[in-house]
Amino acid sequence: MSQHSEDLDTLIKRRGAIKAKLTIFRNYIKPLTSFSSLTDLQRFELEGRYERIQCLYNDFDKLQTEIETLLDAPDDDFKSRCEFEDQYHPTVALARSLLSATTNSEGSAMVRVRGADGTKHPARVLLDNDYRRQHHALGALPTSGTHQAAFLEALY
Repeated sequence: MSQHSEDLDTLIKRRGAIKAKLTIFRNYIKPLTSFSSLTDLQRFELEGRYERIQCLYNDFDKLQTEIETLLDAPDDDFKSRCEFEDQYHPTVALARSLLSATTNSEGSAMVRVRGADGTKHPARVLLDNDYRRQHHALGALPTSGTHQAAFLEALY
C-alpha cells in the first residue's frame, strides 16, 4: 500500500469520527424538542455540547479539503461534504433555537388566566422569593378562584 493511500485512509477514518460526533449530538438534541421547556440541567448540558460541536464544522472542512486534494477526481467525494452540511446546519440551528428559547424565558413564566367575564388573558407569574417580608405591601395572596383571577388580572 502506498503512503498516499494510507494517508487517504487515515483522513477518511478521521472524517468518519467527526461524522459520528455530529450524529451523537443530533441524537442527543432530537428528544429535547419534545419538552415545552428545558430544565436548568438540560440547558447547561446543551450549552456545553453546543460549544464543543461548533468547532466540528471547521475540523470537517479541513479534513474534507485534504481528502479532496488527495483524490484524482475530487468531485466524486463532494457528496460527503453535502451530506455533512445537510446534517450539521439544521442540527446547530435547532440547538441555537432551544438555547434561545430557554434564555428568553428565564425569570418569568407566561400563563393564560380566565377573567371574571370568562375571557382569557396572558399574565406573567411572579415568584414570591420572600417579597412580602421585604416590602410588606401585598398582604395575603387570594385563595379562591375568582379572587385569584382578579388578582392576576390586576397584575397584568
